Amino acid sequence: MDKDSNKHLVGQPILQQILDLVPREVFDRLVLEHKSDKNYKTFDAWTRFVTMQFAIPRGKARKREA
Repeated sequence: MDKDSNKHLVGQPILQQILDLVPREVFDRLVLEHKSDKNYKTFDAWTRFVTMQFAIPRGKARKREA
């Protein structure tokens, strides 16, 4: 990587950098294809995904622990 490609990551929280690796449009398309939001009660698929990205590094593997 050259110097300019690293510049846009400076100052961004690590969680945001991880979420930027997953394009929201692609994620939403996959949710529709696999109907993973069909029976959700409180959190949609994106909210669950973001919550788990926040919780997993802290050793919290379940939604209730997060």
